[in-house]
Amino acid sequence: MKFFLTLMGVAACATVFAGAKINIELDGRYKKAIFSEMDAKSSALKFVPQTSKDGSTHYYSVRGTEDLTSEWQTFSFSFVCSVNSFAFGLSATTPKNQSIDYDDLKIEGGKVYNTSFEIINEDKEADGWRYYNPETICTGDDAADGKHYVRVSHSYANRCNFLLTPGEKVTVTFKARIGKELKATEGKWTSSGRRKVK
Repeated sequence: MKFFLTLMGVAACATVFAGAKINIELDGRYKKAIFSEMDAKSSALKFVPQTSKDGSTHYYSVRGTEDLTSEWQTFSFSFVCSVNSFAFGLSATTPKNQSIDYDDLKIEGGKVYNTSFEIINEDKEADGWRYYNPETICTGDDAADGKHYVRVSHSYANRCNFLLTPGEKVTVTFKARIGKELKATEGKWTSSGRRKVK
């Protein structure tokens, strides 16, 4: 009986974590960006084009190919873009309410403001980022870098402005792990995400 209950517990944990994968948005639709030389660095990530009705592709998702664990893992990818800015989003492909934590972004060849989410403004928001759920910003000693990190889900993403030099290679490195439940909530969109990168 004890053995059976142990197996049930393992199965339950597997169900909770199953399907929680990285999803990072490279949205260049506003400026009709062309992304090229895309390199996922390993089999853990892949680029997925999001084609518009007119057949153009100005939007890519960088998706995880494997379920995440509760430990921080490091990932990296690179690309070249034809314009000087686009919308960058941290999201997830997850079951309902399941979340993913992101932290410690490092950008080589481009610029994103507040990449480790340590700059908290007077409204208690991660400065420079735009999100809806107030539980997106987390604080604790378990952060991968500093004291703050972000928690996102399929329904609640976290976005910012990404600046770069057209035609030059950009490499993005970040840490991610499975997060706790991120429940639906009545929130409001933060205003600081509309600011230009500092």
